[in-house]
Amino acid sequence: MGDVVYIPVDAESGEPYLWGSSEEPCITVFGDFWRCRRSVETKGKAIRAVALEDLPELLDGRWSHVAEISYRPGADGYAFSTGKVKEQAAAYVAEMS
Repeated sequence: MGDVVYIPVDAESGEPYLWGSSEEPCITVFGDFWRCRRSVETKGKAIRAVALEDLPELLDGRWSHVAEISYRPGADGYAFSTGKVKEQAAAYVAEMS
């Protein structure tokens, strides 16, 4: 993952675009701004740039209802549990310190 990820959000509430079931809502996180901008998930939404180190805080707090993240670094997508994303973000931050 890069230093910043891009997430389609509602322009007014700032809540991420959710998909999947109501029991296990998912969000899509993009590693590339232009891929995010061209995505179907972004239609009618704002794009929020989030520092990778801030993502675990959002997933523990405001977005704690999110069960899974679909990470799209480029042409391919990967599905991660929120726990895996937090682990990777913590490892990245530790490596950069």
